[in-house]
Amino acid sequence: MYNSLTRSETDPISILQDLTRVKATDDAEFLPDTESEKRGRYSRLAMAVIDTFPNILRDVIRSNISASDLYLRCIRFINTLNPEQQANLRQLQYSNTYSSLYITLIYKLLRQFNLIPPPTQGWGAIPDKADSKLADDIERIRFHRNQIAHRCDTNIDTNVFDDYFDKFQDIARRMDLIFFQKTNYERQIIGHRTRRIDTELQKKYENAMKEIENIQLRFDKRPIKFYWGDDFDKCLMYIRSLVKDEQLEGRQKVRVQIIFQNEEEVERNINILNSLKDEINEGLSGTEFIVATKGSVVRNVEILMEMFETDEKLQTTLDLFLEKIFLYFYFRVHTMGKSKTL
Repeated sequence: MYNSLTRSETDPISILQDLTRVKATDDAEFLPDTESEKRGRYSRLAMAVIDTFPNILRDVIRSNISASDLYLRCIRFINTLNPEQQANLRQLQYSNTYSSLYITLIYKLLRQFNLIPPPTQGWGAIPDKADSKLADDIERIRFHRNQIAHRCDTNIDTNVFDDYFDKFQDIARRMDLIFFQKTNYERQIIGHRTRRIDTELQKKYENAMKEIENIQLRFDKRPIKFYWGDDFDKCLMYIRSLVKDEQLEGRQKVRVQIIFQNEEEVERNINILNSLKDEINEGLSGTEFIVATKGSVVRNVEILMEMFETDEKLQTTLDLFLEKIFLYFYFRVHTMGKSKTL
């Protein structure tokens, strides 16, 4: 190679200088994200939600009131909480620590007893980017936690991952300042962001996030009831108020009970509807038929939050859904009637 270069008119020194400027290509830049990598990012986010965020809120509430004093304040309304939260609160009187409390309950207590000044936009509202009060970051933690816990999948792409962790790091940095650098939350968040994830660790945090969702579902509020045949505008006012609460919890779907009153042959109709579940759901967008139950005839339906964007969109969604139910229901009943006459 050297001889060929020296025989050519090209200056070999220039070629060698050019070669030193060539950068090695990282093949990883051109490899598509694998499902494992996406799930690994989800697990790192879960670490922040499960390991660091609860400790931040525990430090906040601990700096404002002792665990034993807080328990005494809670006695009056403890029975209004779900059984899991009641059990966690009762531990305060024995342990005098906040280790049994998690994000949702601490958030409720901070808000219930006005332990810190309210957020800039008020409790339950997403803070603006410039809002920098302590309660603003409490709201951000609650919001991000709910978003991640209620995701429909565990696949996180790079941009979403980086955006989350940039926000997490900002929150952690401000919290370290509030606690006079006696905490190391920012360092913990950086550690979560760069942590190597093996299969066992990935499964551990995915299961932990599922448990958060399961606890919430176990003690969830009753579904929104929608009495078909009532005035639609009247129903909307009620639905809108309940949907707002569901949105604040970060849910992507809301369960609605569509109740048909004064139906005849309820038992038979329920059996027919449930047997048609797959056919009814096929091709539906934004709604999912879950089950029909007794009590007039009750259709339990899950509806995507985006279907509530406008009243017209919601009404159209429900109309199309029910039209499909009636179509399949009529066809099945008509077929059954024919088979009996044969």
